[in-house]
Amino acid sequence: MSDFDASLMQDFLTESGELIEQLDADLVKLESADDSEQADLLNASFRALHTIKGAASFLGLESVIRFAHVAEDALNRLRKGEIAMTTEVMDALLQSADVVRNQIDQLGSGLDAQEAPEELVAQLKAIIEGKEAAGAASADTSSDTGTNAGADPGGEPPPAVDEDSATPDDGLPGSPLELPPQKQDLLEFMVADMRDYAGQLDETIGQMSNDATREEAAAQLAEIADNLSKTAEFFELDGLNKAIRLLVGIAGGIAEAPHDLLPEIVVRIKAIKWLIDEQSTWLEQGRALSWQLDTLTRNMEALGRYEALPAESAGSHQGDAQAVLALDGVLADAPAPQPTETPQAPVEPETPAPDGAASAAGQSSAPQQPADEPTPTTTPESAPAVPAKAETPAKPQTAEKAPAAATAAKQAPEQTIRAEVGRLE
Repeated sequence: MSDFDASLMQDFLTESGELIEQLDADLVKLESADDSEQADLLNASFRALHTIKGAASFLGLESVIRFAHVAEDALNRLRKGEIAMTTEVMDALLQSADVVRNQIDQLGSGLDAQEAPEELVAQLKAIIEGKEAAGAASADTSSDTGTNAGADPGGEPPPAVDEDSATPDDGLPGSPLELPPQKQDLLEFMVADMRDYAGQLDETIGQMSNDATREEAAAQLAEIADNLSKTAEFFELDGLNKAIRLLVGIAGGIAEAPHDLLPEIVVRIKAIKWLIDEQSTWLEQGRALSWQLDTLTRNMEALGRYEALPAESAGSHQGDAQAVLALDGVLADAPAPQPTETPQAPVEPETPAPDGAASAAGQSSAPQQPADEPTPTTTPESAPAVPAKAETPAKPQTAEKAPAAATAAKQAPEQTIRAEVGRLE
């Protein structure tokens, strides 16, 4: 058994024992629950199993972690409505609760927790993949479910982090992630957890702009960020943890934040979520990322005090997360946000003229006129058409050119009127 503080083990045994009893009771209720009760029971069951797995991770109880992760994935699919609640699924989940209970009892007796039965692991993997439970055993040897629990000796391990085939360091971001073996084995579980939390962040961010749901969203953000921080700390991802702690700091002030500052808060939460996604991707290559967070930290702290940001940090990002990271000095090479297209100046309607003038104007404004022919300057339509000449590449109209275009458009009908009056005289 792992060498750790006996008091921590006792705390784990006590808490996990209570959670597994609650999990078992909720699963039994779930079998006969109506639709209105199912969601709450599934969420409570998922949280119980997730908490047991997290505590086991802290203590390095690998057999508990591996099985709890597979069972948690199956329960999560059911919780999200991605699989049906069949008798076979419920039987597998109830058996899973029994396995975790037995592992806890073994640890309480001073023994190592035994691996879960391979047949049950195969059945859970088949549930995760949406396959029939009857084909679980055969499916397990031919498909990759993203876990290495109970892997067959002849099967290929999941990709996770393969140090032997790792890409050379040259040109890769961050630094090699160096972990002790017991943590390295759990890394793929950590990546899956981070991605799940990132998905929850997306849902929470969507609720922040609504006054009716903002307080609840703030509480959810605090919980998600706290869980992410614990995970990042356990896997020694200091750079990521610094970014996540900014979410913890801002969460308490979101409910009362002034409306004019809320967009700046939300876009920076999106920016930190982008960093979490980026780190999740590079963890599969065994890389730990770090960033320059000084400016982002100052801005988040200022927003937490409900202070307006400096002009260079506010507004110009146009709500783009990577643009915010560039403005705040986190990403040096982040793409700038695409500028919004400046609408062309409105063209005044052509003043009615005698038949001769109208005919001339009609000829000059024919819609099928080739772009490389000289464009008359005596009609309103001619002013905006200048950039379309063949020898001049088309460019987006800038804000500085808009007034000139408007002036030209305004002067064109006046020139037409003066020319016609002179002809009549």
